[in-house]
Amino acid sequence: MENKLVSIIILNLNGYEITRDCLRSVEKNTVYPNYEILLIDNGSTDGSAERLKAEFPQIHLLKNEFNKGFAYGVNQGYREGRGHYLFHLNNDTEVTEGWIEEALKTLESDPKIALAGCTEINKEQLDDPHALRKLKGRRDRTVMTVPVAWVLRKKTIEEIGYLDAEHFSPIYGEEMDWNYRARSKGYKIMRSARCLIAHYHSVTSKANLGKEKTYLLANTHRLRSMLINLNMFQLVRYAPGLALIFFNSFREGLAVALLKSYWRNILDLPMIMEQRRRRKKNPYIPFLEPVFTPPFEMKKKS
Repeated sequence: MENKLVSIIILNLNGYEITRDCLRSVEKNTVYPNYEILLIDNGSTDGSAERLKAEFPQIHLLKNEFNKGFAYGVNQGYREGRGHYLFHLNNDTEVTEGWIEEALKTLESDPKIALAGCTEINKEQLDDPHALRKLKGRRDRTVMTVPVAWVLRKKTIEEIGYLDAEHFSPIYGEEMDWNYRARSKGYKIMRSARCLIAHYHSVTSKANLGKEKTYLLANTHRLRSMLINLNMFQLVRYAPGLALIFFNSFREGLAVALLKSYWRNILDLPMIMEQRRRRKKNPYIPFLEPVFTPPFEMKKKS
């Protein structure tokens, strides 16, 4: 395989320590010889962007004056990245040796694969060589979505478009929506069994939004992506899973937040129906400035 340039895209928002650890793991475990790192800072107020640039001078830093949302930040990386491949990596992750090569093997195994995602592991598995060998013995598989780390060809963006920063701001659901759009064009989404990524689960979101708003956003946008992209038969198939989420919300003390997510989508039904009609004609989404809504503003620092 020719070593074509890979643009690694990492977002940061007031997360110096976790982003630093992510970048250190990339430095330590990346043997692929041709890559660049784009750090998209989404309006940090803690000086983390400057500290990270000082510690990792080789990164390309793009600074936003305020938090423009996850989708917009990734889209900036897609637009500015010079690579043949674009590799998004959550900042609350640590990579393992050979991660780029393994993801590219999966992506290039079939021209109808639009995106290859990594397999998530926990910290204990990351520190256990035996567990890592066992995990790398598994096979790649087709999946619906891979929300943490994924690679695609830059030319695929030209066909399918960018993440939808207009209807999925500030975070969640955008990668699921993109994957639905890719599948509607006949592409597959694959998870690479041997590209292993340790993930620490929504560290940035919970720190900046709080647990309840994180849950509200995740469920609002997950349901929205399904309502926009799936037909009635497909929606019925997912009903048992949605019912399980509903019952679990009571156990977690988040039922009110879940009901709010339903209500928000009811209010947005005109937009959802318009997007359904538009996506059937053309699923392409251009690069757009994000639109924010007041209920999802970041927590104010005390």
